[in-house]
Amino acid sequence: MPSEMQWLDIACYFVVGYFRGDGVNCDGEVATEVQVANGQVRIRFTTSTFQTASLGPDPDPGVKTRSFGLWVIERHKGPIVFERERMGLKDEAPSWIEVARLSEP
Repeated sequence: MPSEMQWLDIACYFVVGYFRGDGVNCDGEVATEVQVANGQVRIRFTTSTFQTASLGPDPDPGVKTRSFGLWVIERHKGPIVFERERMGLKDEAPSWIEVARLSEP
């Protein structure tokens, strides 16, 4: 077996996911931080995107996508909160918006 393969003890971990739905030019959702605080797990993520271009006079429609993120996290009691990064201006720090919440399993 390759050295990067490992067994996952599902008694100790959850597999959780966020499914964005219809979008344009999105590769997927990338976790940037997993934090346990105040009795809940917070997963912060950002959307990975790509650029397309039209060679004709019409605006580029982009590529229709349905991005998602799947993450393996340690099992905890309490809700799991998903927060998506929202970027402002180029030199501003990102802000985070709650997009989903799973109640205690």
